[in-house]
Amino acid sequence: AGRGLEDRCERKPIQEGIPVVQIDYCFGKTKAVEKVVPVLGAIDNAYHRTMAVWCECKGSGDEYAVRSLIEFVKRLGFDN
Repeated sequence: AGRGLEDRCERKPIQEGIPVVQIDYCFGKTKAVEKVVPVLGAIDNAYHRTMAVWCECKGSGDEYAVRSLIEFVKRLGFDN
C-alpha cells in the first residue's frame, strides 16, 4: 500500500540466445569482524547459477576475485 509505482524496478524479458552475466558488489559484515567487506556476486540469466566471493577491495585489485569471476564464466560454457 505504501509503495509508489514509479519506483518499481521492472524485470526485462530475456532475449533468447543472448547469455548475460550480471555482476555487482554487496557489502558483508560478520559479528567477529567490525570491518565491512566487499562481496563480488554474479548470476547468469540462462542457468541461474550464482557465485559470491569475499574481496580485499573492489575492482581489479583483488586478483583472486578476478580469477574466480573468469572461472565462473568459463564454467557456464557459453560460446564466445
